[in-house]
Amino acid sequence: MSYILDALKQSERRRNRRVPASGPAAPAETPPPPAPPFYRRRLPWLLLMLLLALPVGYLLGRFGAGWLGLSTTPEPPPQAQTPLTSEPASHMKEPAEAPPARTPVVIVPQTPRILVEAPPAVSLNEPQPGPRPETAPPAPEQTNAATAALPAKPERSAAPPEPAFDPGVPDIRELPAGVRSRLPALTLSVHIYSPDAAARMVNINGQMLREGQNMGQVGIERITPRGVVLRFQGNDFHLGSVGG
Repeated sequence: MSYILDALKQSERRRNRRVPASGPAAPAETPPPPAPPFYRRRLPWLLLMLLLALPVGYLLGRFGAGWLGLSTTPEPPPQAQTPLTSEPASHMKEPAEAPPARTPVVIVPQTPRILVEAPPAVSLNEPQPGPRPETAPPAPEQTNAATAALPAKPERSAAPPEPAFDPGVPDIRELPAGVRSRLPALTLSVHIYSPDAAARMVNINGQMLREGQNMGQVGIERITPRGVVLRFQGNDFHLGSVGG
């Protein structure tokens, strides 16, 4: 660069010398300022290109491997191959000897014989019991002593028969047909009898009643040990309980 500047200065001097002397003296031109060095003029461009090249190189390094299909996995080391050793000639199989010639076999047909043995006889008789050991009969004196040692059984006295219960009125089944047709259905489900008349109760058709109470046209006359005496339209009859 300095050589170019020197050449420019020399050409300027020669031009000034060729100016005619008769004319007025031209003022001397001031020399131009020296140009900056080459590396100073190109330094901004170089920095700009370097800044642009960094991201481009990063992108190429990041995605270039995927585009080219390069695998980053290391290859497995080659496996050591075992050398093949040839077996000695002594272990080699010897050729098999040829089988001897077979002689033809002549088969003489024989008549088959079937032997059938008689089955054992089956006995259907029941097994007879073996002889039982004979036991001597007990002496009469021992029998009398054993009988005397046994306690005498007390004689049971027969229980007297229970007297038949008589309520003093006919049973409901003994009423005339005309009275029974007018009588409503009666179901005695609860029967409580006690010597105390105030504690006696019956449940007829789901209603708890005592002596002297009425259930419609049916009145409770008295409660007996086996049932209850009812009155219906002037007719007294006895309705027995389940166990009466």
